[in-house]
Amino acid sequence: MRSSFLLGELAAHPGRTLINVLVIGIGVAMGYAVQLINQSALNEFSQAMHSLQGSADLEIRGPRSGFDESLYPRIAGMVEVAAASPVVEVVASIARTAGKPAQSGSNTKSNTGPPPEGPLRILGIDVFRAASVQPGLVGRPAASDLAAAKTPENSPGPPPLLDPDAIFLSPAALVWLDVTPGQQIEVQVGLRTIPLRIAGTLPLAGAGVRIGSMDIGAAQWRLARLGVLSHIDLKLAQGVDVEQFKARLGAWLPAGVIVETARNTEQRAASLSRAYRVNLNVLAL
Repeated sequence: MRSSFLLGELAAHPGRTLINVLVIGIGVAMGYAVQLINQSALNEFSQAMHSLQGSADLEIRGPRSGFDESLYPRIAGMVEVAAASPVVEVVASIARTAGKPAQSGSNTKSNTGPPPEGPLRILGIDVFRAASVQPGLVGRPAASDLAAAKTPENSPGPPPLLDPDAIFLSPAALVWLDVTPGQQIEVQVGLRTIPLRIAGTLPLAGAGVRIGSMDIGAAQWRLARLGVLSHIDLKLAQGVDVEQFKARLGAWLPAGVIVETARNTEQRAASLSRAYRVNLNVLAL
């Protein structure tokens, strides 16, 4: 009965029936596409978080203004902590991007460009500590910097990873700024403009993550964060219960400083984008 009705409708109004089927098909495809986009975005964010946090079990995070760095040695000295990596985080605007300075007698000009829209997230790290906790934040010096480091007479300054004028950019940040290692960027911090040389890349940073990293001492000094940390990533000793240690640690942290697991961070970020994802699904329906 139902099939004969459908066949009759198709025979009577073939054009209208085909359009209805096509519209329903497009709606289903749109809903499925939105679902795939949402899932892909969440997966990409999760991969980015893993690349930034590395193998950290816990993250001690303070307010936007940071917290006193004197907290770090107290936590790093705990027997339950296998490794502790301090981080200074600064969200800076790009004032200008510039190419390599022109050599004397050369007709080539430096490649200067207008500032791109949006901020750059800069992370100051202790490279010796971060190597065991967040290897994705440790820069890989460019070939020119490595060659200079092997010939101290030509490069009397500090090694690239400890150079206060050096910054390492993720592949996404290099594309966004349209620069390459060896060139220079200028970041705006407060009322000051800070020139930084791109000494290499962050090849292990997650896809689409626009970040830069530099030595933590240089970041505190040059980016006006002296005596302040943004967060401390902890890798616990084998056999330590993460939840129990988290509860004990959170009980004596100063006001405004919290301790979270990587899963807590992912869930918090996912909840911030939930309204956007729901709106997309409603529009698809």
